[in-house]
Amino acid sequence: MDAPVTFRKKARAAAPVVAAIVILCLVVTLGVMNTALLGRLADLRTAPRDNVQWGLMQVQNESARLQLAITDAIATGIVDRNEIVKRFDILYSRFAMIEEAPIFAKLRESPQFKAQVNRGRTGIEGLAAMVDLPAGALPGKLPEMKLLAMTFQEDMQAMVLDAIQQFAASSDAERADLSNFIKNMGLAAAALLLVLVFAVIMLLLQGLKLRGREAALLESRNLMEATSRVSLDAIVVSDSQGRVVAFNAAAEKCLGHSQADAMGADMASLMIPERFRESHRKGMERYLSTGMTSVIGKRIEIDALHADGHEFPVELGIGVTESEQGPLFIAYMRDITKRKADEAALRQALEDAKEGLRTKERFLATISHEIRTPLNGVIGVMDLLRETELTPRQSHYVQIAQQSGEALLSLISDILDVSKMNVSGVELHPEPIQLDAIVHDAVETTSVGAAANGNYVSVEIGDGVPASVVADGNRLRQVMLNLLSNAQKFTKGGEIAVTLVRTGTAGGLATVEFSVADTGPGFDPALAENLFRDFTTLDASYQRETGGSGLGLAISRRIIEAMGGEIGAEGRPGEGSRFWFRVSLPGAEAAQKAVAETGAVQDSLKILVAEDNSTNLLVTRQMLQSAGHSVEDARNGAEAVERAEADRYDLILMDISMPRMDGIEATRAIRAGNGPSRSTPVIALTANAIQEGVEHAMAAGMNDYLSKPIRRADLIAAIDTIVEESRRIMNEPVFDETHYQQLCHDITAQSAREVLQTFLGELAGRHTELRAAKAQGDAIAYGKVSHAIAGAASMVGAAGLSALAHKADSLSKSGQPEQALATFHDLEALIAMTQDALVPRAAAA
Repeated sequence: MDAPVTFRKKARAAAPVVAAIVILCLVVTLGVMNTALLGRLADLRTAPRDNVQWGLMQVQNESARLQLAITDAIATGIVDRNEIVKRFDILYSRFAMIEEAPIFAKLRESPQFKAQVNRGRTGIEGLAAMVDLPAGALPGKLPEMKLLAMTFQEDMQAMVLDAIQQFAASSDAERADLSNFIKNMGLAAAALLLVLVFAVIMLLLQGLKLRGREAALLESRNLMEATSRVSLDAIVVSDSQGRVVAFNAAAEKCLGHSQADAMGADMASLMIPERFRESHRKGMERYLSTGMTSVIGKRIEIDALHADGHEFPVELGIGVTESEQGPLFIAYMRDITKRKADEAALRQALEDAKEGLRTKERFLATISHEIRTPLNGVIGVMDLLRETELTPRQSHYVQIAQQSGEALLSLISDILDVSKMNVSGVELHPEPIQLDAIVHDAVETTSVGAAANGNYVSVEIGDGVPASVVADGNRLRQVMLNLLSNAQKFTKGGEIAVTLVRTGTAGGLATVEFSVADTGPGFDPALAENLFRDFTTLDASYQRETGGSGLGLAISRRIIEAMGGEIGAEGRPGEGSRFWFRVSLPGAEAAQKAVAETGAVQDSLKILVAEDNSTNLLVTRQMLQSAGHSVEDARNGAEAVERAEADRYDLILMDISMPRMDGIEATRAIRAGNGPSRSTPVIALTANAIQEGVEHAMAAGMNDYLSKPIRRADLIAAIDTIVEESRRIMNEPVFDETHYQQLCHDITAQSAREVLQTFLGELAGRHTELRAAKAQGDAIAYGKVSHAIAGAASMVGAAGLSALAHKADSLSKSGQPEQALATFHDLEALIAMTQDALVPRAAAA
């Protein structure tokens, strides 16, 4: 680039000498920098990253093949031990390469990667222990081996993704460093150019203007040629006729043509694929005639043509400059084949990871449904049996059976809880509870296991510990069960001490420490922090002896942290262990007495139960009838829709998984229909407690959900909550006379009548908009119109219309479109009633 320079002072005689010295220094500097640049380029060409990534992907692939072999053995019942051993041996060798091979040394310097390798080593050693079992013992270990292989596969996926991210970050850093290096070279070159210009001007001032100009032009040309030679980008210069006038070394490498063959050739035929040439020619003609262009001065990605005929992606930038012969077009190209492949691989890896999560969610949903459905019948029948006349011994046996069922349900829920908590966090439902009842219930539930191991369990509740507090009793019981279960499993013929101590009071909250101490084998204190991580146990040998998923303590940590507390463990080898947690809890005077099971509601409701499982239907019917409700049943979703279209029900209990039509489709059909139960509250009964399934049910128009197994107290409480909300809305007055009189007082009676007239005029238009949104099924527009109606109705005292419109708006915003649209007929009725009530007042003189 040329720039005019003007000097106002006469140069000194020594200026040319100084300029020559500076030029020499800069040339030496550029030579050194050029050598360093070539060295860096050589280093980049020899970087062994492809081998490293290939090795990482091989570990992931071999892990998937081992998992597939195990899954096939489980599915077919045919255990090919040789195949499993072969797959494991290959996986082991691949993983050992990551741990020992020099090419992975740089990755192993990363603490995160090192931690992942350590987790992988733990997983592969666990697999090794199972693979080395005698042939007859291997089939029984396949499910456990599959779980461990799945965990190892997930760890390897995380390791590969992290490694790819490290490679991407490293590449970015190297590119930035190289860019800065080239920028510095440019600055040095610019400095050299300035000195040359200065020297030329000095010579011009000494009478050597012409020679100085020629020298400067020659030096500038040499500099440009040198820059072109060392450029990493292919540079192709063409004239207005499309002939190539410059073709650098990078272009030779990128396009496969020699400079000799390229010079003077047609640029379009040389590097542009056939399908783009006509567009290129038209673009050139348009630019030459009008100066208009859509690509010059921009960076675009396009396919280029190689000398051997194949096409490849390039990043292309085109500039234009003027010469004595006319415009010259300078194309800068960079081969981005590898970058595109890396991006595609990363996208595929991310998609594979997402698909893995989706597969896990579907698997958990299926397992949840298949296990919870029969368990619902067992626990439900025990619940009903307790209400019959039993001897004290029978009552005790039923209580133990029910507690054991609850314990089994808790174990099943551990795996589901982790998935739910990772997605939506821990849901807490505080209520008045008695702490001693929670503790003794947990102790009683684990008493059978403690007795089997010959353990003595003691409970001590210290002075000052509040008898009644407000907390989520189920969650506290879950944590206590986890701690007690661990203590009784690892302790043989010893003692387990459960202690509650009040450690402080702040802001009206009592801080209580719950402690479970045992005389078991203890553990290394260095392991205390790791015990509360997912799938972590004290020792692999303990795990084989006692079993367990390794999730109980991780779930407990999530629960206690959600309660605002802290949890920890203490122990030494051979000296037992103590697990504790501290939470601050508000007192509950209303809960001084034990809360009995919720009795029958005051009003009898007509309830439709849609359930295909006979046992679950029997249990649910008995629970509802014992509470004084009238019950009708439907054995599938289609039958439920028929009954709801034909009759009016106060409530519908809808099972999610049913033949012919599932509960979600049935609810949608009821909401979209015109039957008398279109607005009836619907509670989902589901064995699938996965968050995604719950959200799907609510979006279909359901009001609430209950997870199986259903407990009578939870069922009655859910019914009371929904019915109370419906009553609150329906009991709102159509017109609040007191509110209207206050409005007359605030703005005068005449102004109030004018407000009523304006509201009625707007309400007619809103009614039309509401009908259009309902007809189009547009829940978002429906919610916006409902929001406007709710605000205006509350202003004039139309309380009933305001309450229902506000509910429709809330349902729309909370992602429940079907339920929002189901309010249409009730809203229409309230609009008509509101108009009937307000028109006489608006017309009064």
